[in-house]
Amino acid sequence: MFYCIVCSKLHKQKLVDSRVFKNGFYIDPFRGQKFPLGICEVNKNLEWYWDDFKIS
Repeated sequence: MFYCIVCSKLHKQKLVDSRVFKNGFYIDPFRGQKFPLGICEVNKNLEWYWDDFKIS
């Protein structure tokens, strides 16, 4: 499960073209759970994100 920084939604699974960052987490204010940050498959055309961050 990861939190997309572009669409601001939690995604239950990592899709084929999704990117998840090595460092960076979102903490849900209601549940207190920690989720890795990423960019979902829908927003994969935003390639300028790929160059600015370390991606796993």
